[in-house]
Amino acid sequence: SPMSSTLLRRIPLLNPTTACSYKAALINSYRNFSHSHIALPKPMGDVAPQTPDVLSKEELAKLFELAKAAKNNSYSPYSKFRVGAAVLTSDNRMFSGCNVENASYGLTTCAERCAIFKAASEGMRGLKAVVVTTDVADKIVYPCGACRQVIAEFGNPIVVCVAPDGSMESTTMESLLPKSFGPADLMKE
Repeated sequence: SPMSSTLLRRIPLLNPTTACSYKAALINSYRNFSHSHIALPKPMGDVAPQTPDVLSKEELAKLFELAKAAKNNSYSPYSKFRVGAAVLTSDNRMFSGCNVENASYGLTTCAERCAIFKAASEGMRGLKAVVVTTDVADKIVYPCGACRQVIAEFGNPIVVCVAPDGSMESTTMESLLPKSFGPADLMKE
């Protein structure tokens, strides 16, 4: 049915063949932070420090609040497309960022990169989680390609994209940017 296919698209971590039996439970767990933990992926290679096995409900809620607050600071006079992001680093610090547009469009910075660059400038070298939110009400918006590459630079964090109503989707960087180019590709043997 059309409703079933829509729901399956909103739960990207599921294999479609097993989704039917878990659909109701997962829809409830991904919406409104209704469960206490979200499983985190394992980091890719030795690029980032070890990440914990779970992201707590409290950490996710705090990251979402930081991302929403950052979205309010968005400088987007040209597109009017406000984005906020928050990251949880490997050493459990949180940073937020918003998109900053420029009249020379190529110089625009996305919220995800703003938050990550802020964290990196404070010594961060690994990410556990990235949370992104926009004002788009009818669908979940994921990071752009440039942001995916920057996120992948700092490991394989969980990426949670949240709509204004609190509905969300989570995935891994490996799912968003498979076979990405990264630090390991530059290591000399």
